[in-house]
Amino acid sequence: MKKLRIILLCSFIFITLLTIYRLLNPEKWQETKTVFYGKIVEIKQAETYTTYIIQGEERFIAYAYVPISFNPVLGQTVKIEGKGKEIEANRNFYLFNYKKYLQSKRIKYAVTIQKMELKKEGIPLLYKIKNSFLAYLEGFDDIKEYMVLLLYGENTLDNALYEEYRKIGIVHLFAISGMHIQFFVHLFKKKIIRKRIQKMVIFLFLTFYLFLAKPSPGIVRAILCENIFILGNNKVKRREILLFVFFS
Repeated sequence: MKKLRIILLCSFIFITLLTIYRLLNPEKWQETKTVFYGKIVEIKQAETYTTYIIQGEERFIAYAYVPISFNPVLGQTVKIEGKGKEIEANRNFYLFNYKKYLQSKRIKYAVTIQKMELKKEGIPLLYKIKNSFLAYLEGFDDIKEYMVLLLYGENTLDNALYEEYRKIGIVHLFAISGMHIQFFVHLFKKKIIRKRIQKMVIFLFLTFYLFLAKPSPGIVRAILCENIFILGNNKVKRREILLFVFFS
């Protein structure tokens, strides 16, 4: 119980300090701003448009309904011309709250792209690896949608097919979660006998995979729990780790 109290107290202090920091340092956004710079950190293709998440002075989401003059990939630094606005709250109750969903990704603003230009040629090494990983998944042809969902965490399945999976209750088998992380953990434990090397490899792999896959609450919680357990040298109880991750 003493350890539990310490974990809860640390979590409470962390959340309080983070809240105070955000209140004292609100994000600034100029509604009249028409030119934006940043790095592409996420891309999602829809039928009639493409969505980009851009990390600049502020993190924002950008929608491209017009053709782009180059092939955008993750890690590129771009210049965007367009109109930005703050994302509106729901006008109808009980519907999916898109504003809160984007706020969970630290996004408060949206930009409609009129023109996008490549600002910087170089791509960081980690993003090159991530782009290669996505290109590898695209090479599976007929099952690429399943592989992208299973290993990267992005749903590119046909809406009707995804809805059928949801109805019969197997969508969770594709979503990256603790089950997938434990599969990797047991795989390394089976292949690597020496305990010290085993833990180091698992920790490094899971940390890298956290960057490699599309970030989501499920994968972040699962990897944090496993890595804290490894760093604690198996002395920290899993229920205490779960409580710490939950309150953080």
